[in-house]
Amino acid sequence: MLLLSRRDLEGLVGMGEAIRVVEEVFRLYGLGEVVMPQRTVLSPKGGKGWFAIMPAYAEAWGVLTVKAIASYPENPSRGLPTINALTLHVDDETGIPLALMEAGYLTALRTGAVGGVAAKYLARPETETVGLLGSGEQAWRQLEALTHVLPNMGYVKVYSPTPQHREAFAGRASEAFKVRVEAVGSAREAVKGCDLVVAATSAWEPVFQGLWLREGVHVTSVGTHHPDRREIDGET
Repeated sequence: MLLLSRRDLEGLVGMGEAIRVVEEVFRLYGLGEVVMPQRTVLSPKGGKGWFAIMPAYAEAWGVLTVKAIASYPENPSRGLPTINALTLHVDDETGIPLALMEAGYLTALRTGAVGGVAAKYLARPETETVGLLGSGEQAWRQLEALTHVLPNMGYVKVYSPTPQHREAFAGRASEAFKVRVEAVGSAREAVKGCDLVVAATSAWEPVFQGLWLREGVHVTSVGTHHPDRREIDGET
């Protein structure tokens, strides 16, 4: 059985490949050729995080897959990643395990790629200005994906509540993606006049108002999957 660490995967799979694969999986899913049951979620005692099992099967690829993932939002204060995960891949002919992979990196990459595929088909082709709410790992991956699908993107405004975080993000992103990325002082300023807005936060309440958006803007909300929390409002 093949064992792949995060470092291994970072050297093997990048955002361009992730976008290509995610787009193909969406196509197969639309054709009814992907089996993806509802996830099973456990909440450990104390409610500090959650643990989920996510199985899936794409017959065209001949592999049964299950991801085990844990999310603990307080982990960064301990110097640990919020998301920790593994995926197991099993041959659909024999049931023999083929590979066990670290999946924290793959989860971040895949989620960013979903935003990239959505923008490729739903955003204005001439999109130039992007508003980004959030400055964590997923904000980075969403922006990385957009650089692959929006050839005219030239200006990004980023806002998160902690000035040091948004300023550090802007500096790193400008250098990494060769796009002008500017840290701004409010969510309203971040989304004002943008062609595309990305919200990638852990907020429990909406982080901007739909009334601030221009007509026809594309919005990607990574958001939360808790029924009592949301990062975008009803107007959006």
